[in-house]
Amino acid sequence: MAGFTLVDSPAVISPARRLRSILIAVGVIAGLSGGALAVADSLTTGEIGPSLSITGNGRLLHPVGRLVTVGNFPTGSALTPDGRHLWVTDCGHGSDDVKVVDVASGQVQQTLALPGCYGGIAITRDGARAYVGGTPKGDSPTDGPTQGNQGDVIHSFSINPATGMGTELAPLALPSTSGGSGRINSLPPTSGVGSAYPEGLAISPDQSKLVVALNEADKAAIIDLHSHAESTVPTGAYPDGVAFDHSGLAYISNEYDGTVTVINPGSAAVVATISGLGGSRGDLNSHPEGMVTDPVRHRIYVAVTNHDLIATIDTDTKRVIALTSVGREPGLGTAPVKLAVSPDGQTLYSADSGEDAVAAISLTARPKAGVPVIPRRVARPVKLASLIRYHQAQRRAAAALSTALAHAGSPSARSRARRRYAGALRRLNRRWLQIRTTRACAGPTIQQMRAYIRAVLRDLGIRSRRRRGRRLAQARRWLPAIRACRAAPGYLPNLPALHLIGRLPTAAYPDDVQVT
Repeated sequence: MAGFTLVDSPAVISPARRLRSILIAVGVIAGLSGGALAVADSLTTGEIGPSLSITGNGRLLHPVGRLVTVGNFPTGSALTPDGRHLWVTDCGHGSDDVKVVDVASGQVQQTLALPGCYGGIAITRDGARAYVGGTPKGDSPTDGPTQGNQGDVIHSFSINPATGMGTELAPLALPSTSGGSGRINSLPPTSGVGSAYPEGLAISPDQSKLVVALNEADKAAIIDLHSHAESTVPTGAYPDGVAFDHSGLAYISNEYDGTVTVINPGSAAVVATISGLGGSRGDLNSHPEGMVTDPVRHRIYVAVTNHDLIATIDTDTKRVIALTSVGREPGLGTAPVKLAVSPDGQTLYSADSGEDAVAAISLTARPKAGVPVIPRRVARPVKLASLIRYHQAQRRAAAALSTALAHAGSPSARSRARRRYAGALRRLNRRWLQIRTTRACAGPTIQQMRAYIRAVLRDLGIRSRRRRGRRLAQARRWLPAIRACRAAPGYLPNLPALHLIGRLPTAAYPDDVQVT
């Protein structure tokens, strides 16, 4: 079976936010959990299969989170901007399609038939359009009529923002190309329409350009999404992933060269070629694949699949500034393929296809041991000026009550005067004594704030100015100070930036990862 895993991930929560994030690992084969007795029996009989949680290579899997079944060989995904719907591309075996999944329920809401695909998908920042790389139609039946059966197209869909579901539009034909390592090295060599194989694709920050890596053609296609004008730019051998930096330059990873080509989509020109992604083993055939842009820093992260590395590129200098290993002691093989960054920019996630896990990497230095990390509700201090105004207004209202009671000629008149005084106090309380709260790791409770207010109002009645000032200062010092949390829940102490935090076990062969 094929599917993806939904994981509640509190480790990516910003201290200032209460929203829980969802980590989504899209995998090719989901080993569903079976009973303990069945698993124990299979270890002696040699049986394998999804129902036993045992893969074809004998690996016993216990994925975290909820498993959701989609189609055959899901190899790409994209979230709608509101994080409510996940579009999953099922490519490479059997019927190809896009599954639209409701993230909260895990239910497949729609199946959009495709003639063929290679996994690449992108959704515009406004959530109005989705684009999927199209390859030629195969022999397998499709779940409905299809367009662009000849391949080398970008399938285009409009998205209903309320439901997250799509309506197919006319596909965008990619510009014709010739040559390329994939075509030349095929047995026999290939050429013509349908042989370029659009793989990774990304949309520019201003939503005006779509850049597509043509894996077999050693080129990147640039499509103007308004005029549909097209052009191509040469890349390295076997271009795979695409990502944009914050300035609008496009970065294309080249699998065989082990480099990243930087292009200006506006001028259709190569700006730079970045090397050094392969580390001590060299760049050649290091297979840099999936890339993701840091939401808060001028960085792009690249999954270097064959060397079990995550490369960090500084987009200002166009250089590799760090290499983070997601490998294990026995040797190479964790094979990171796709990346995602938490919205707060604190944690990087890597879909490690070879180890059936998602690796989590710190993007910020974790604090020292003992630093409070879990926020709670605390009271904001009421300003002394507000308390002084309340005290003055309350004294005027009390004087008015005394005068009214002295001149009241009947019990009903005295009752009306007391009601007016009570109403005046309620209005003064709402205006000057309202306690507001915030979330922090230290600070006064609401009870402490009420005690402080009572103490200040009592001290304001002291006639001696010196004694009054001393008592007010003493009350303020007694009130605990508000201290913001310096780390989000789940942080490991004393962990530097760009280091492995740990691994989340998934089903077999995770091929993509997203974070809401």
